[in-house]
Amino acid sequence: MEATTARVETAPVEVRELEHPEADDQVTALLEHLRPGTADWVGTVAASVAQGVRYLGAFEEAGVLASLASWRIMSTTRGRVLYVVDLVSDPGMRRKGAGRALLAWLRRAGVAAGCRTLELGSGVTRNDAHRFYARVGLSISAFHYSKQLPAG
Repeated sequence: MEATTARVETAPVEVRELEHPEADDQVTALLEHLRPGTADWVGTVAASVAQGVRYLGAFEEAGVLASLASWRIMSTTRGRVLYVVDLVSDPGMRRKGAGRALLAWLRRAGVAAGCRTLELGSGVTRNDAHRFYARVGLSISAFHYSKQLPAG
């Protein structure tokens, strides 16, 4: 999909796919807000790209990365799904339309790819994110369970 510009609240935001997210310090800084303490962001992002995960950024006028989404399209027993792996906004740049612009871009990408749904998971303690998802029209459709596995 091509880059788009959306004006929400006060700041124009440019949304574009990132070609080499593992080499972008802004990407790793935003991911650190979401999952603090991850040891090797460069390796983690590179491994996800190798598995088909794509990265999308929303940039403010000055070229600052305000919001980031990682995503992939999957064929499942529920049909084709655009799954948002991560969605994170810089805490100092929230409520300026960047996250909303990313989700709008992802929705269009999902429709263009023949997906039936756009899905994402969110940590149970991320109440601000949950309110945002409800405001943009996402609904809670499932619970997601996990269990830590021993290192092997």
